[in-house]
Amino acid sequence: MSTATFRKWVAARWSPLCLVIASPEAEALCAASGLCVVDLLAPHCVSTPNAPIRTSEVPFRLREFTLRIAYPAECEALCSEARGGA
Repeated sequence: MSTATFRKWVAARWSPLCLVIASPEAEALCAASGLCVVDLLAPHCVSTPNAPIRTSEVPFRLREFTLRIAYPAECEALCSEARGGA
């Protein structure tokens, strides 16, 4: 397995998972453009390489960070996949 493939595998299974519970109004607004709230948020869940992070003490650069987002109904499947189940 190549390093790039391994990194994608790890990110797909072990990145933090954030559940999205959107109001019906938010879903309706997104649906008007053919999207759902998860689709709207997804592009913002991957950091840019070497993103600067500023804290009150020491600034640093975040090399990579991926956040997975899903609706509660999708969570069980994603958690099962991370455990290696089907």
